[in-house]
Formats: sequence, C-alpha cells, structure tokens
Amino acid sequence: MILETGELIAILRNRAGLTQQQLGESVFGDAVANPNVKVKKIEKGQQAPTPDELKKMASIFKVKVNELTPTETDATFILDNNLFEMFPEIRAYLQMLNEAAKANEKAIAASIITRIAEIINDKK
Repeated sequence: MILETGELIAILRNRAGLTQQQLGESVFGDAVANPNVKVKKIEKGQQAPTPDELKKMASIFKVKVNELTPTETDATFILDNNLFEMFPEIRAYLQMLNEAAKANEKAIAASIITRIAEIINDKK
C-alpha cells in the first residue's frame, strides 16, 4: 500500500503544524486566489501539484521531492525517528510491512499492522 502524493502532503502538513491556508500561502504566494482550496484539492487527489510546487513543499517539509511522489518500486514510509526510539521493536515489522505492500499481500500487511498497533498500545 503506497500513499498517494496528496495523502503524503496532508500528513507532512499536519506534522509541520500548518493549516492548508498557511501551506498554500507559502507555496503559491499571491498566484492563487484561495490557496487553502488548492491545497485541499491536492490533498484529496483532485489536482496535481506542479514540479515547482512540489519543490517548494519538499523544502518546507524538509524532505526530498521524490519522497512526495512514491512509486511502486520506491515505496517509502515517512516516520518520525522518535517512533523508532520509542518503539525499537517495530522496525523489523515495518520492514516486513514494506515488503508485504510491495508484493500486494493485503492479508499479511493487515496482520503486521495489527501487530504494530498491539506493540504501540502495550507501551501506552
């Protein structure tokens, strides 16, 4: 399972603590009348960002442009390093989940996700 560009942008925007309006103003400036509407459309997959817009977003989120446009052969999980520090035992599960996703093994991926959730919930 690979997240779409819009989904990744929404995750990173929320992680950065930005509203759609704030991100839109930073990326589009005065070129767009309603920057929040454009960000919303991008996040919902209704509109694709231009290469220049992707570069600006990547800079804001401090990621590489290709991390905003994953492909089947380049599946990427965007996780905080703190997550690995808090739950070091999930690293192997995430690697297995990545392989299951690449192979489109939905049942295996669901099982791994359940196990990761159990580990996280046990630590709370």
